[in-house]
Amino acid sequence: MKLTTDLTRRAAALLLPLLTALALVSCGGGGTVPLPQAQGNDAGLRPLPPELASPMTVAYGPYRSSRNDAERAGEVITPAMLKQDFDLLVAGGFKLIRIYDSNDKVGRQTLQVIRDNRLPLKVLLGIWIGTDAAANNAEIARGINLANEFKDIVAAVSVGNEAMVSWSGHRIATVAMVPYLRQVRAAIAQPVTTNDNWAFFGGPVLNSPQFYEQDPTEVLGAIDFVAMHFYPGLDTLFDLYEWRFASTPPAQRATAMMNAALERAKKNHADVRANMDRLGYRTMPIIIGEAGWQAVDTGGRAFISHPANQKIWFDALNSWVRSGTGPKGVVHFVAFDEPWKQGDDKWGFFTVDRKARFVVKDLYPESLWLGPGTGEPATASVKVSDAVYYLPLTVNAPVTASRFTLYADAVVAGEARLPGARWDAFGNGTGGVTADYPPDTGTSAPGDGNESTRITPQPAAAGYWGLLRHNGGGPTVNLSGFANGALEFWIRTDNYPGRIEIGIASDTESRTAAEAYLQLSPGNFGYCTSGAWCRVSIPIAEFLRVNPKLDLRAVTLPFVIADRFNITGKPLNTRGLPAIHVDGIHWSK
Repeated sequence: MKLTTDLTRRAAALLLPLLTALALVSCGGGGTVPLPQAQGNDAGLRPLPPELASPMTVAYGPYRSSRNDAERAGEVITPAMLKQDFDLLVAGGFKLIRIYDSNDKVGRQTLQVIRDNRLPLKVLLGIWIGTDAAANNAEIARGINLANEFKDIVAAVSVGNEAMVSWSGHRIATVAMVPYLRQVRAAIAQPVTTNDNWAFFGGPVLNSPQFYEQDPTEVLGAIDFVAMHFYPGLDTLFDLYEWRFASTPPAQRATAMMNAALERAKKNHADVRANMDRLGYRTMPIIIGEAGWQAVDTGGRAFISHPANQKIWFDALNSWVRSGTGPKGVVHFVAFDEPWKQGDDKWGFFTVDRKARFVVKDLYPESLWLGPGTGEPATASVKVSDAVYYLPLTVNAPVTASRFTLYADAVVAGEARLPGARWDAFGNGTGGVTADYPPDTGTSAPGDGNESTRITPQPAAAGYWGLLRHNGGGPTVNLSGFANGALEFWIRTDNYPGRIEIGIASDTESRTAAEAYLQLSPGNFGYCTSGAWCRVSIPIAEFLRVNPKLDLRAVTLPFVIADRFNITGKPLNTRGLPAIHVDGIHWSK
């Protein structure tokens, strides 16, 4: 699950229509070595290493200080850092770690540290495959060298991670992947696989025009075992199975939800097994190459994310594997938090500070447990009964005033004001913020007092900045009475280049966040960049048109101003942006 975007994209893209998914990206590479076994025949499979036929395996990434994907390249990973991590995992009884690529910083150093310290750890070595053929070939060469140099440590090799499933952000065609698999398998002695989502390996058994997955037959003919992924917790975001149990008493609802998640996983496994059997690969083993449960909510998933739920999931998967009725083994996701993942973080058995969460409480002494004062439950205080579950949407009384003011000096008779109003920046630029927003005394919109908010964009390395006006995480606001009204504000900037984004967000009945952004160019809804104050008025209907799932009864972010360069069309290295002043922000009926 090595992602550079929010984790919801993996599940959202499952719903892409057929024509979108047909746009495959292919790349060349590899040789023409014959298939390791005849298509549709299990003969010649290399045996699954015993360390992979186990629940005591875990995915591993070493990054601690990087705040985004762009910063990872500059983060220094030392042997001492790796040794600390591996000592912790060995102490907890873990026998194998999965890493995702074969670069020198992580791949080679990992293997060298294990060898130098004679640690009892094996490695499922990853070879990262993307859409750049030259980069793929260089990575394959590194992976082959490492697998041969560290034969005593590398138990198996995985070529590619979620590279063929329909929603992959670095998707390649199976006809491009198969030569890579053949090339690697011909050059090493260890068993070879590719890690991908269950939907890819399940292929035709999905039997729905809503999904388009490539045929895995040729890939199965080039590997020794299947390493499939599933994330039932994420599937809840898109209602891919019944998980709410709204009619179940709350005291039993968490148990019902987690049991349903395991049944969903078993169905995913059964679909893959059935497809493999249909294609003649009846004895090819299956492991779960990646499965996890988020411990702490990082993106509007508080109804499923909790250390107790993570523990229940971990134990359930382990029991399933040990029962012998399902997959041969499971690689749990993930050993440690890594802040660069942003909205995809907090899946770790350990925090980034190497403190053990509740999920592995029984494997470590109390001195290693996560303590209080960290913003999440202390390990000693968590109980299985604390598991979270679905709660119906809470709808508060509607705002009846004709104007709902978010930021303004001028007071309008009869208006309502946003309670607990505050500004927050989002992104990860210098100092952890991407926008400087002090009040600008003496500069205000016409008729609006004596100050405005000045935004000084400081784009993150990934190319974005944003500022939110909200109520500090308090109750949602019922603005349903404004459905036929408008979001209005004053803005002033000197030639801000290109488009800018204005957005709103809400909670929904499914307890997932719904967002809608409009990209404004000069002239849209009154927006201008002439250096003068201009009044913008955006009908709320425009936001509902962009995202009909918005629920105005439960607004969480009534105003967002942002610029995500990949959406507005700016080069990612755009810097030196002029200041933006905003004032008089309100919803009107």
